[in-house]
Amino acid sequence: KELVQLRVCRQLNAAPRQTVATITAAPGKPADYEDKLPTSLVTGPLHAMAYEIFAVNKHGRSAGPSNVAEVLAGEAPSPIQNLLATTMERGVMLRWQSIAALPPDTSIQLQRTLLTPANSSGNSSVSEPPRQTLQVTREADNTDPGRALDNNIVFNRKYRYVAMRVTRVKIGKEWLQVDSAPSPSATVYTKDVFPPAAPSGLVAVPVSAAINSGKFEVDL
Repeated sequence: KELVQLRVCRQLNAAPRQTVATITAAPGKPADYEDKLPTSLVTGPLHAMAYEIFAVNKHGRSAGPSNVAEVLAGEAPSPIQNLLATTMERGVMLRWQSIAALPPDTSIQLQRTLLTPANSSGNSSVSEPPRQTLQVTREADNTDPGRALDNNIVFNRKYRYVAMRVTRVKIGKEWLQVDSAPSPSATVYTKDVFPPAAPSGLVAVPVSAAINSGKFEVDL
């Protein structure tokens, strides 16, 4: 089959629809396009921006637009700097350079990637997904905590962490999201070098035979 022309259109608020690119794709096959936004659309307050696709035949005709896909234009959250990961007895402690004021609609996400195959460690029986997204809890005063504890790790495995700030804004009935650039990654090997937990629940139980002899045994 012949390739199909796809006209990529962008619309900002009530402005007229603008064609930003024309690409070709095989019929019935996935296609993608990256729109390099001008400076005016990656600065300033966040606002909705819509995209539509028109498939155009060789006669220049189209059956109409695709569904509308909305995204946020404007200044994205600032990226996270100086991400560090340290193995602790309770899990992996992550620290980064906090900012003075975290916007109310902005949260922090950690992307964790398992680098060690599960069957290559002493905990091969413990399975976990290769990638996970972790939400960081804001401080009580809604500030950037600058740290988070990942207590859902498996010891003696290697992980890579990437952090980003995420802003979600409700436009009409839809929630739209824009992410900061990802932080430089932090890699950690969760080597278990910690002593076992102290015994607990110790109970001394008298045994009848010991009572008769005037002695006691301790039942652990």
